[in-house]
Amino acid sequence: MPPFIKKYWTWIAAIVSGLLLALSYAPWEVGSLVWVWAWPLLGALWFGLPSGLTLKQTIIRSFLIGYVAGFVFFAVNSHWMFHIWKVVEVQVAGIGAVLGMGLYLGIYVGLFSVFAATVGKLKLPPLGDKPVKKGIAGMLDPSVAKDLFGQSVAVLKTAFLNGACWCGLEWLRGIAFTGFGWN
Repeated sequence: MPPFIKKYWTWIAAIVSGLLLALSYAPWEVGSLVWVWAWPLLGALWFGLPSGLTLKQTIIRSFLIGYVAGFVFFAVNSHWMFHIWKVVEVQVAGIGAVLGMGLYLGIYVGLFSVFAATVGKLKLPPLGDKPVKKGIAGMLDPSVAKDLFGQSVAVLKTAFLNGACWCGLEWLRGIAFTGFGWN
């Protein structure tokens, strides 16, 4: 892996996430990308933060990574705001509107990223370490049976927590300041 990519992969992943999410909306409408846009962002948050960071450092770093993803998404997806310049007859106003929307709305993705990197971080238990009780009619010996579902439960818990946080922030974004319920 080239040194540049190795050094900045978390930021590249954030930019890629923002672009993937933007491409899933109009005018590009590659809707299937909505199912994979978060993978690079979550990978950067769960595996890209250096170990040994304090909680404060983790919060700041994860917020910035998410903020970059959110800024890219909203700046690209708010391209229609550029046309405001036709009303005020100053092209810089259109650029300012697009950048302003991205700068403000990126905060929501930053807040989600803080949650995903702390409370919603994927924590997998070791596979098959926990003995299981005897099954139907005592067919399983607890000393050899392994817990096959421990990791699945951990993944589902993580997905539920992060999904609930995302939905809550989307709801808040839909009613606070901009009131834009779409995007």
